[in-house]
Amino acid sequence: MLDLGVKTDPIEYRYSFEWLFRLLADEQVRWVQLGTFFELYQLPDEFFQAVADEARRFGVEIRSVFTAHRELGGFFLPGGHFEVVARRNFERLIRIGGLLGARCVGSNPGAVWRDQFGCKPEAIRRYLAHMKELMHLAREEGLQWLTIEPMSCLAEPPTLPEEILSFASELNSYHRQNCELTVPVGFCADVAHGYVDGSGRVVNNHLELLRVCCPYLVELHLKNTDALYQATFGFDEVSRRRGIVDIAEVRHLLGEAAPELPVCELVGYLEIPGPKLGRDYSDHLLESQLRESLRYLQQAWVGELSDRERGARSGEKEADRASQSSWDRATPTAADDKNQASAFVSGVRALTVQAGRTSEEKGAVPPPDEGAETPGRHFRKRYLSRSKPVWVAPSLMCADLCRLGEVIRELEAAGADMLHIDVADGHFVPNLLLGPDVVSQIRPKTELPIDVHLMVEAPELFVERFALAGANALAVHAESCRHLDRVLSEIRRLGLAAGIALNPATPLGVLEYVLERLDYVLLLAVNPGFAGQPLAAAALRKIADCRRFLAERGVDLPVMVDGNVSFDNIPRMVAAGADILVAGTSSWFFKEGTLEANVGRTAAAIEAGLPRSEFSHLRAGEIAEQSGGGCGSSPGFNRGESARQHTDTGGAGSRL
Repeated sequence: MLDLGVKTDPIEYRYSFEWLFRLLADEQVRWVQLGTFFELYQLPDEFFQAVADEARRFGVEIRSVFTAHRELGGFFLPGGHFEVVARRNFERLIRIGGLLGARCVGSNPGAVWRDQFGCKPEAIRRYLAHMKELMHLAREEGLQWLTIEPMSCLAEPPTLPEEILSFASELNSYHRQNCELTVPVGFCADVAHGYVDGSGRVVNNHLELLRVCCPYLVELHLKNTDALYQATFGFDEVSRRRGIVDIAEVRHLLGEAAPELPVCELVGYLEIPGPKLGRDYSDHLLESQLRESLRYLQQAWVGELSDRERGARSGEKEADRASQSSWDRATPTAADDKNQASAFVSGVRALTVQAGRTSEEKGAVPPPDEGAETPGRHFRKRYLSRSKPVWVAPSLMCADLCRLGEVIRELEAAGADMLHIDVADGHFVPNLLLGPDVVSQIRPKTELPIDVHLMVEAPELFVERFALAGANALAVHAESCRHLDRVLSEIRRLGLAAGIALNPATPLGVLEYVLERLDYVLLLAVNPGFAGQPLAAAALRKIADCRRFLAERGVDLPVMVDGNVSFDNIPRMVAAGADILVAGTSSWFFKEGTLEANVGRTAAAIEAGLPRSEFSHLRAGEIAEQSGGGCGSSPGFNRGESARQHTDTGGAGSRL
């Protein structure tokens, strides 16, 4: 998954963070890489907390912090004084990253003095020793990565392919030995960096160096440059004619190398110097330069993948590689690095780009065969053949996890219709809940459908993992999913039923243009993240509005309701049009009653709601008949396969 961000360098001493965040919100760019400035290391914690709050106010997230200058290069200089300053500032930069909630903190390592070039080997050893210690601090501050930017001259290592691989090999070998105490080190490569020797000969072009970085590539700088890698500029129309960086080539290279990447979402940060700083005739041009470059990159960098790119990238790696504890599965070994470096040293310049092993060999989920029984189809069949007008899905976050297998057997015996799994990442909601390993462990123990509710910041990173684990249905939040249509399509491509989850305050209008991708709607009746919360003020009205919204469009999707599904609220929820109730601590897991008693009270509450429901004759699966049935462009459980194929590009719906 490619995404777009901006490094803050060009606003330095020119515009405020508020100005930049407003511009990014206007251009629908979510990610920011905070570039350093000279005062940054002395500013108090409160400043950075205020900047993070300001970013959130505009729906922007500071995902990374990265040096804008060479102020951390003291490790490469003799005498010790520069080294002490560099270490102190680097430690402060890591703590700033933690304050901002960033995932990565990075730098260009620095430069050796050209008149003391013989000191370079010792300078590299000194730098690597400090980095190993800083990897521990980064872990303590809650970061996920430290990143290094390979540079474009021999005085600023790493530059040559063998240097790049040597740095990565040594640091990540150390991480493998201390994986519980350190963060891994990756590269923040620059697409405008190549190596030109003293005679002006291009030894390694920018694509060759980028390809070397791929097994360790965590983030990317996007900018344009000339044939000798001297000047840097953006991607406005004039700059594109002048520059040599072809974003389509970069995308293709990354698509081919996707099986090797250690992350599943790669953010490219637009990094441009902007117009001449401190001039009345030029500073005001920055806005138009940023907007034009961002709009171009939204199409060229983030836009829909070609069939070739999608084929190369589809199903090639597990979706949790960015956060797994063991680095071994995500990066090459030292022996791999040595072999690859030898290939370069021996003169193999034309790197062969290979798509890698098949999805079956990698253990990923290939698209299901046409007509095959899939988890999503299993869920659909069970729902359509149900004998009860309203389903109950007990929420396993409320269960006794110490005896989960036994609890599941009890829930099955009590008449549960499906099992509900809540997943939280501590970012989208302030809680940490169940994960894919729980699904994979309970899947062999039950034939009930398992629906997963992803309360996470980047749901696209988890879709394949839960498909592998054995989920039947997957609901993603519209509020956290930037490319909603794409993610819903991917859920269906993998054979799962696709749902959209809406927080209490999110309007129903977000459903309008993804109805063709949906198999159910999950309405949150409380603010997500915790059990036992009070009912949101407009929750009941929203259930009725949702049922009406779907009925008016001839769409027969089940409406699932989650949050304070209590004995008192169930009749009103059912009366409003709920089809599936997520049962938690207010009903099936009510602590003051036995499971048998709680199930009985729930059934009675459902029965009490049915006669009063204005939608009792329009339950999911019957709306198609009431609306004439033949709405060929509408989705739904009763829609014909040919209609679903027509509306769902690529035939994903026909496999579901």
